[in-house]
Amino acid sequence: MNTDDNLESDTMTNKLKNIRTTLEQMKKHLTVNIDKSKPDSDSGSDIPEDNTSVKKDEVSNITMDMERRLALKHQMNNSLVIVERALQKIDDGSYGICDNCKKPIDPARMEALPHSIFCWICSSTCGK
Repeated sequence: MNTDDNLESDTMTNKLKNIRTTLEQMKKHLTVNIDKSKPDSDSGSDIPEDNTSVKKDEVSNITMDMERRLALKHQMNNSLVIVERALQKIDDGSYGICDNCKKPIDPARMEALPHSIFCWICSSTCGK
């Protein structure tokens, strides 16, 4: 291995370290937000059991808010799975390779979305 190869290898190692740091920060952020979105154990439902005193529009607003929070939590859980997969790909040496078609992912996409596990084509055609 010549000096240029060593330099290139060191540069790649440093890039992967930086990407790992970014992904770990994303993972921590998602985990904290998912934990924050969990209801308090003693709070129960936001809708009172005896809702005769609650107007229908209030119940509707509470229900819509609960649905919105549930959808957001689902989205954060999905993002966490993808970030964890990207970290796993760094560990197993397959980072930058599409999980679906096994072709290299465009470096510009990887730079913009370091948690990408699918190339642009597979992501758009498969809805991933």
